Amino acid sequence: MTLFPSQDSFVRGEISPRLHARASLDLYRSALRTCENFITLPHGGIRKRGGTYFAGETSSSQQERPIPFVFSEDQAYMLFFGNLYFRVYAYGGPILNGSDVVEVTTPYPYADVVDLQFEQSGDVLYLTHPSYAPRRITRSSNTSWTLDEVSLTDGPFAAGNSDESVKMYASAATGTVTLTADAAVFTSEMIGQLVKIQVETYEAWKPWESGGFLTTSGVSGTPIYRRHNGNVYQATAPLTVTGKVRMGGTPPTHLEGAEWDGGSETGEAYDGSASAFDDNYGVQWTYLHSGFGVARITAVAVDGLSATASVLSTFPTEVVGSGNKSYRWSLGGFGGDGGYPRSVKIFEERLTFGQKYSVYGSKTFDFTSFRGGADDDDAISFQFAGAREITWLEESDGFLIIGTIGGVRTLSGGGADQQLTPSKFKTRGSPTKRCSSVPPVKAGSTFVYVGFDRKSVVEMNFSLERNGYSTAPISIISEHIPKLGISSLCYQSETDQIFWMGLDDGQFAGMTFEADQNVRGWHRHKLGGSFGNLDHGVVEWVAATPGQSGSDDIWLVVKRTIGGATRRYIEVLQPGFEYDDAENAFLVDSGLTYDGSEVTSVSGLDHLEGETVSILADGVVYRDKVVSDGAVTIPVAASKWHVGLPYTAVAETLELDVGGRDGSVMGRRKRINSVILSVLESANIYVRSASRDGFELQRAGRNTVAAASDVVSLYTGNLDEVKLDDTWEGQGRLRIEAPDPVPCTIRAIIPGFDSEGS
Repeated sequence: MTLFPSQDSFVRGEISPRLHARASLDLYRSALRTCENFITLPHGGIRKRGGTYFAGETSSSQQERPIPFVFSEDQAYMLFFGNLYFRVYAYGGPILNGSDVVEVTTPYPYADVVDLQFEQSGDVLYLTHPSYAPRRITRSSNTSWTLDEVSLTDGPFAAGNSDESVKMYASAATGTVTLTADAAVFTSEMIGQLVKIQVETYEAWKPWESGGFLTTSGVSGTPIYRRHNGNVYQATAPLTVTGKVRMGGTPPTHLEGAEWDGGSETGEAYDGSASAFDDNYGVQWTYLHSGFGVARITAVAVDGLSATASVLSTFPTEVVGSGNKSYRWSLGGFGGDGGYPRSVKIFEERLTFGQKYSVYGSKTFDFTSFRGGADDDDAISFQFAGAREITWLEESDGFLIIGTIGGVRTLSGGGADQQLTPSKFKTRGSPTKRCSSVPPVKAGSTFVYVGFDRKSVVEMNFSLERNGYSTAPISIISEHIPKLGISSLCYQSETDQIFWMGLDDGQFAGMTFEADQNVRGWHRHKLGGSFGNLDHGVVEWVAATPGQSGSDDIWLVVKRTIGGATRRYIEVLQPGFEYDDAENAFLVDSGLTYDGSEVTSVSGLDHLEGETVSILADGVVYRDKVVSDGAVTIPVAASKWHVGLPYTAVAETLELDVGGRDGSVMGRRKRINSVILSVLESANIYVRSASRDGFELQRAGRNTVAAASDVVSLYTGNLDEVKLDDTWEGQGRLRIEAPDPVPCTIRAIIPGFDSEGS
């Protein structure tokens, strides 16, 4: 008896070979063995992906990385970072200044470009890399862009100098100054690092129990605390002094927080005045924050004893000149042996950096100041005890999400709806998968990150019950795809919700994502053309910006062999075809469109010189045309052309499993006799048994095979039944191919097959 099971859902996409025999799983009946150049739709079907539009070539065919700069939906740019430069593109093409692409010099060689992380605030994009001081890109107009170092005027600073014998002073209060130290403390790694020199000012006081008099030079007999007839009296204020004041006896070397016995019960003379002290109590000294200056080191002397610096915050006169040395100096927390921040995020109006094991947040609404304090708007700093190195920062739902090589941590205010402050904070760790340095991406309240080995993808969602985040691996059902190695990650929110990933082998992958509908369907894509021995173009980077047509622009950097040489092109993935005229379908790679008067030849295809291309011209398909002198010719004049490299969309089903008379037919001999396809706005579809490669592709019914003057006719409904050759040794699998530059959407597959036990 012939059976006719229907598969009308493909929302799980291409699943792992490890699951090809798990017919008992619910996802099995919504999955495919192969989903290549098809996109899984949340409605259940699969659609041939759109082609890629040729936007330009990288500079001198060098490697370039795209980084989005999005001010608004109407002002969305893609910055392509190459070796010591970036260039500006927007909405499918370069931004020109005259006849040249807008280009800005950077300090980053391409080897370091791959590790840049970024965060945007208005018309400013912040960049971080552990080997470079943080920088920012500022846009003044479409053609006016600048890159400069983020000028941190006050911190963060590392722990201060603890060696009292090593003092430092500045040669002047402002401008370019020389910093001189008593030891060789300056190294070339400190160039770009901040230095803070503070005034040595102390508060001197006696405990309540001690009483007595405290005097200083020139202030004879001034009482601070005193004892009279067994009672203790306090003066109006403590005495503030600069430097060390001898009170009798031997003063401590280090004054801060130190106490020393000022003399005997009978007292000792000091500066002509009497001071009486108990043997059991002494004078306590406390350091006061009484002024400092900050400078950025620009050069270092060979001997390490001095450095040239640019003053950011004026030095007080008490630390200017060799007679005003201070041992109270600190180096900036960024730079030197500690390196610079690796990651950056704006969180609760603070510019926040992640550096190794620490997080630093600026003062609120002041991204240049990292001065700590007790006020709620003061800068914050946290070092996570026992934590692993920070790889990225993200924010969501009032939490700062901290990715580390040991897993994910969160940092937030002390309670529900409380902002993070220096005194009110809560940090949590969770048993999550380790994080790579590939920045995560958000999809509403969900965000997705790449595992430490770059071979897995993890989904994180906020949990009300835990008041925190829970995680789940979402690549396990299709683990063979991310195991190729994820090099880049982005998210398309319009019109379909898809996470796009560049893969190390040059393919790129997508995961259609609709959390509410439990849709997480994986698909692989191979771009037209070739590179070396590979039968496809190599995708090196993928990134997203809002587009002008209502769909997001997915930017690709693609490497191909053209005319025997390596060429790198910037291309934009086009939306899939639906609800339109066939002549508007753009289903070629590295393609261009001509729209004008009727012609039989179009030029401007120099980037595809010598390549075999496909053409859709006024809805007519022309195959196997070769680009010569940058042009192609067709026999019939047309007014609208889409020309580019062909690619084939391939879908292959899993082994059929339906109930037989005595149970499952998995593993039993079976043979496919026919198939009916339910399609939407489709043409030029071919199908065969997948039992072995020797079976010929059969044209699905109600197709138009395009020849000169034959316009493609798109069809919606059930195609005529296709009779197939198969073998009883097969698994009842089907292969569907769509090789031409015309639309193809499969809604359901209804095979007819015979099986043992059916």
